[in-house]
Parts: sequence; C-alpha cells; structure tokens
Amino acid sequence: MSARAAGHPTAVLHRRMTSEGGQHATGTDPAEPGYYDRVLRTAGIQAAWHRSKFEHVRRAMGPHAAHLDIACGPGSFLGMLESGRAVGVDLSPAQLSYARRRYGAAPRVRHFVASRADALPFAASSFDVITCIELIEHVPEEAALAMLVQAHTLLGPGGRLLVTTPNYRSPWRLLEPLISILGPIDYRREHITRYERGRLHALLVRAGFTHVRVESFQAVAPFLAPLGARAVARVTALERSIAHRGAGCLLLGEARI
Repeated sequence: MSARAAGHPTAVLHRRMTSEGGQHATGTDPAEPGYYDRVLRTAGIQAAWHRSKFEHVRRAMGPHAAHLDIACGPGSFLGMLESGRAVGVDLSPAQLSYARRRYGAAPRVRHFVASRADALPFAASSFDVITCIELIEHVPEEAALAMLVQAHTLLGPGGRLLVTTPNYRSPWRLLEPLISILGPIDYRREHITRYERGRLHALLVRAGFTHVRVESFQAVAPFLAPLGARAVARVTALERSIAHRGAGCLLLGEARI
C-alpha cells in the first residue's frame, strides 16, 4: 500500500476498526484477546463502567429482529443480548476467535465476521438495528463518515443506528489522562477525534440520517462500584431519569432512517 493510500480515510479505518480491545493503527491489539470481556466479570469501577454502558445501549435498542454490531471486539455486547439475529464484525482475528469460542455456540443466532467497516459484506436493508460502540473516536472524522454512510444503506425502513463515543465537553476530559496512566491503553493516543454533542449530531446528519438525537449518559454511577452493585444501580436509575444531557462522560447518538 502506498503512503498516500495508507493515509486515505477508508484505509485508516481499515487499520483501526475495533471497539473494546481489537486491532488498531499499528496492526496489533492494544489489549490481549478477551481482555474487556474478562473485565466485565470482575468487580470494580472498570467493570461497572462497561456494564453500565452496554446496558444503556441495550435499552436504547428496543425490540429488533436483526442486529449488526460494528467493531464487536471479543463479542461482549452481543453476549448480553437475548433476542433476534446478531452479527458482529471486527478486523482483529484474535478478538474474533475469542468471540466465537465464548459466544458463538450460544442458543440464539450469533455470527462473527472479519470485515472492514467501510466494506461490510451485507445486502442493503439487512438490519433493523446497527450499533457502533466507541469506534469513531479512534479514526479521522471522514473515515467515520464513510462507515456511517454504509451503515445507512444496511438499515431497513425504520431502522436505527446507535453510536457511542466519549463526550469531550464533560468530565471525561479530566478522566482520560488518569485512565491512560493507570490502565493498559493510552487513550490520549488512541482517541484521535474528539466529539461533543453538536459535532456528533452533525456527523450523523452528514451520513444521510434525517432523524437524529444525541444525549449524554454515564456520569458518576460507575465510580460508586466500591460501594456495591446496588448503589451503582440506584444512581444509574437516577441519572437516566434526569437525562444528563450535558454532564455524561459518554454520548449516545441515535439516528433513524
């Protein structure tokens, strides 16, 4: 691949397409296969953060028959779902191998496919819901746009796209350096495009969606994990009730066909 081609947005997306610990720009995994999946089965703030995030997206999905998760990593999110046909795509062979071992034999229909996000091997209008959980911050905005445009074509009538990404107009700006120092991944280097509500809304509109809503979520609840799961659940419910439209550390963009 030429240097010029390697810098094209879709080529960058090809090299970086992942969420929750898959393949990044170097072509290597920033976390070992299944790392985040194993985190979910532990106690503590990191586990509460990821569980709460996935639960928020799961609630937002609502009833559906066919679901695509772009950059599925080790399959953790698909493993939480209980209905409908689900397909996860990722570039990392190691993460996909883990996902197939861990979740591919479950009773409901789950498939894990190796694919780049801007060349997804599915027919138009194949899905009711598409999720993209914390991918777009890892790529240039134009690369994210290319992926979202294709997602638009893969959704059937009334279909919905759900996208999450850190909210850089929130306390996340202060948390990211601390997490990068204490954890196995330096998000200060991995997160190359920084979104706030207006920028994410504009991106989804550019991708062709006409019904777009962006909210923030995930404020303080995960940090109460040392007090127990009940405390986290109570504060999470309170946060949902007041929407946290400005204070949440994560953004959820919901876009409809």
